[in-house]
Amino acid sequence: MDSTTSISNAFIDTYMPRANGEFLKVYFLLARCLHDHSSISISSMADVLHHTEQDVKRALLYWAEEQ
Repeated sequence: MDSTTSISNAFIDTYMPRANGEFLKVYFLLARCLHDHSSISISSMADVLHHTEQDVKRALLYWAEEQ
């Protein structure tokens, strides 16, 4: 069964235009995991997104500062 993950219009209007595309991938993957109530590690995220672990950490720090 296919499901969806919602992203708020406020995020699209406010944060998406400023964010690096690779950082958006991390955000969207995290949003999906939260929606599914599943956990994911930095190394798993790096594998799924074809990023380095450092790239994922950089994105997570970016989003933490955007709060």
